[in-house]
This record gives sequence, structure tokens and C-alpha cells, in this order.
Amino acid sequence: MRDILLKSALWYHSRWNMNPVLCNIFKKPLHDWSHLYGSKLSKEDVINLYREVIDKKPASVALLYSESSRTVVLDLDIYRVDFGMSGIDVASLLVDHGFVVSITPRGGVRVIFSVQGEMPGRISISWYGKTIGEGGGRVKHMWHFPPSVSCTESSDDGKCKSIGKYFFVLLKKKMVRYPWELETEKLPEWRWSEAVDLLKAILQIEISEESIQTSYGELKPGTASKVIVTIPCWRDLNEFIDYLNGLGGAQIPLPICVAKALGYRVTPDLRNEYTGEKVPHGMRFTFGAVGVMFLAATLAKASVKDIVDFVGQNLEDYPADEGEPLNTKLSRLLIVAGDMVLPRYSGLGNIANIPPELCSSCQYRDGCRKIPWQIFTHVYWGVFSREYI
Repeated sequence: MRDILLKSALWYHSRWNMNPVLCNIFKKPLHDWSHLYGSKLSKEDVINLYREVIDKKPASVALLYSESSRTVVLDLDIYRVDFGMSGIDVASLLVDHGFVVSITPRGGVRVIFSVQGEMPGRISISWYGKTIGEGGGRVKHMWHFPPSVSCTESSDDGKCKSIGKYFFVLLKKKMVRYPWELETEKLPEWRWSEAVDLLKAILQIEISEESIQTSYGELKPGTASKVIVTIPCWRDLNEFIDYLNGLGGAQIPLPICVAKALGYRVTPDLRNEYTGEKVPHGMRFTFGAVGVMFLAATLAKASVKDIVDFVGQNLEDYPADEGEPLNTKLSRLLIVAGDMVLPRYSGLGNIANIPPELCSSCQYRDGCRKIPWQIFTHVYWGVFSREYI
């Protein structure tokens, strides 16, 4: 299986121009992948990545956007709703229309194709108002593909009780496990708008996306020599993303306002669940401020751009705004002190436009409103940091 994973990683790298990430049976990366996003790897780089993890029991290969990639992936978790069709039926229908499609161990459908012209960013997919998936072109996200296997059920002590396999679907519902068994090595090419129109028509889904923006403003954080340093929860943004994906230890729920800012919700059993619901106009600055200040306080190492853009990808029509671009406005909420990026604690007033029902249902509400510095009445990260540590 391991040699097959290397062969598959090299195939995806050379044919689809995607950077491979090798993961374990729980889909957790076995090597640092932060430098792989948007980079250009050689064949030797891929082989070296494999050699680094060969003793760590790699079980799956995930694909990541590279410098030369024109690839878009859509992940449809149709098993979340009463879709009326099985995963294999949906996959077969999409194959009949010219897409390359795989099915996941839980019965989801993964669509992959190449885009001509403008590339989309992060994508959210819904079906009659219910979120059933996500996707992306130029977005920092990994997508697992055949011949990967992953754990579908774990025991209380964290051991895997059952595993499932990824398959490609061909015409007449034939399933194959390896990319070289596809009928063509080249991905089908579409204009993004045409692909969206077709997918909407045949599956009755809604697709919302963030195009790559050209109206990006200058970042204008403040500077300071004396600062209040918070205790971080994560080393960098990649570690935070792992936490959001349930890969970073205990799944402690985000403050509800932070979850909404990032396109998540806190479930009744206190898990972070991705919704893909973007913050609409009228609330973008409020929730954008919540998100960037939270991340600036809880990440040990991240640039102003990393923080602002990570939050901005969930703000409708980001970064376009009246007057200054929204990314510039959000960057003003941060302070750079040496190598650190921290929240600005003064001159903000009270961000009081957060819907009261969010505050009333938030488990961190009392600590958030204790006003530790008598300056700011909502400190989204204060109690969370102590809880996480």
C-alpha cells in the first residue's frame, strides 16, 4: 500500500499539478505542509516527503493547490441530508456530464476539474438551504483522493475500529482505486461559471464562491514597543486549522461569535462544525474584527496578512468595501511588536453589534465581559485561552 501511495502522489503531482500531502489513517498530515501551499515541488521533493514518513504508516494522500494548479475540488457531503440519491448515483450522473468524480468512505462525492480563466477561492455548497459541502480552487485546504483509506469509526481509546476506502467512479458506475485507471490523465476543462451553471442544474444545489480579488488594499497595522502579551493556544495558522478539523487534540468549542466569523457553528454537543455560511454585508466588520483579534491573541506566530485573509475569506465580497478595502480596515485592529502580531486594545470602543442571542448562549460570555483592562468590553479570547491550556 505504501509504495502505491508514493506512485499515486507522483501521478497527481505530474498529471494534475497538485502538491501531495501524506496522511495517516485518521487523515492527519504526517509532515509539515505549510510550505507546500502554492509552491512548486519537484519529483524529488515528493519522493523525499514520502521517505520522511514511510515509518509513520502513511495511509492516504491528500492534494493541495500548487503554484501551477488550475484545479478546483468540490466536496459534496450528501449523506448529511435526504438527498434522494446515493453517492454512487450522484457520482455516475456527474461522470456522464464529463467530470472526474470520486466517492468518499462515508458516501460523499468529490468532484474535480480544471478551470479556464478566473479561479475561484473558497466555495460553499448548499441544498435547499442546508449546507452539504465545500470546495476550493486557490484555497489552503487538502482533499483526500484514491487510493486513500481513512478511519470511519474509532473506539473510546482512540483506536480505529473500521476503515473505508476512496474510489474513482467511471462510466456505468464502474469503480477503480487508482488514478492511472481513469479513462484520461488530463482533467476536464471548464470555465468556472459554466461548471457552476451545469452543477446547479443537474443537482439542484447552490454554489457560492469567493473570487480572487484585485481590489486588495494596503495593510496598516499599528506598532508598539510595550504590549500586553497573551498566552497563545497554537503555534501557527496551520495548527489552528488542524484544530478546526478535529486533528489537534481536544475539541474545545470556539466562542460562538468567533465560530460565526470563521464560517462555523458550535453544536449542542460542543463541537466546531463547518457551515460555510459567509458573514453578510452589514455585519462584516463586526465579525471580521472578532475573528482577527481572536487569532492575533491565540496564535504564537502569524503575519498580519495571514490573519486578515483567513478571516476575510468568510466575509461576503471581501475585501471590497466603501472607502478603504475591508482588509485595510481589519488590519488597523492589529499591532505589530517585533515578531509578534497582537490585538489592539485601545481606541476600539465597544463592538456591541454582535447579536445578543449569540452572547446569551455563549459559554464564555461572563469571562468575555469582565473587562480585564477596563478598555474593551468584549475579550473573545480571554477565558478561551485559559480553557484551552
